[in-house]
Amino acid sequence: MESKSGEITFNQISRMIRYILTLFIALSIVLLIRNTLIVNINIQEIQSQVIFNNIFYSKKCFSYQDPELNRIVPGTIDLNKFTEDTINNCLYFGEPNNMAAALVTLVSIKDGTETDLYYNKEGYEILEPRTSFDGTGAAKSFSHTKYVFIKSEDSISPGVLYIKLILPEQ
Repeated sequence: MESKSGEITFNQISRMIRYILTLFIALSIVLLIRNTLIVNINIQEIQSQVIFNNIFYSKKCFSYQDPELNRIVPGTIDLNKFTEDTINNCLYFGEPNNMAAALVTLVSIKDGTETDLYYNKEGYEILEPRTSFDGTGAAKSFSHTKYVFIKSEDSISPGVLYIKLILPEQ
């Protein structure tokens, strides 16, 4: 008589195949769920666009407001509003501000004069060197250029508005 101790039965083979398939399906489900879940949401790009739009189109910022119609004229910068007090009221993130810093430069095409305004100058000087690397403690820089009209007392001249916004990594 032969010994059956070394033989594998059909039931044992089917059970091993069932375990392998179950393990494969479980791992597939875990990987699918892991890939579809968003672990980290990056809103810096959207936040920068909101800040840019606020600077260009808000009554609180630099846009010229027509006194007769009482409306903003998009793309026209009121030179009387182009001050540090205006930018500090326009882009207020609280005190102390560790959320954003910006450099806004207005260049007149007509005579080439440049006017620089800083929002959170101390924060800008701290965050600007951090834009050159990634990871924790880094910062991300967003630049935007827009051709504008510059409205001074009684004249309108062409100009360029440069905005460099720096947001720290969250």
